[in-house]
Amino acid sequence: MLKDIADLAVRYGVQVDTAIRTRATPDKAIAREVAKGAAMVVMGVTQRPGEELFFGDTATAVLDAVTCPVVLLASERIRSAEARAEVVTEIGA
Repeated sequence: MLKDIADLAVRYGVQVDTAIRTRATPDKAIAREVAKGAAMVVMGVTQRPGEELFFGDTATAVLDAVTCPVVLLASERIRSAEARAEVVTEIGA
């Protein structure tokens, strides 16, 4: 996956640095890389079940630990938006 991302970056002239770290928790490894001067963090996430919008402990820890922009990419549409749309539809019906 990292190779595909790096290839896309080269195609569009965007500098991207990739790293694989195995000796730290994901949030701490990401925070260390950011401390080296990262401009942005992009993370793939999955919404966790529950009443509140939640993408997991790692995403939460990264958001708390870094000061640069963080983009969370979800593979599915966020379900809380669907729930609001259903309420609006029911009220309008």
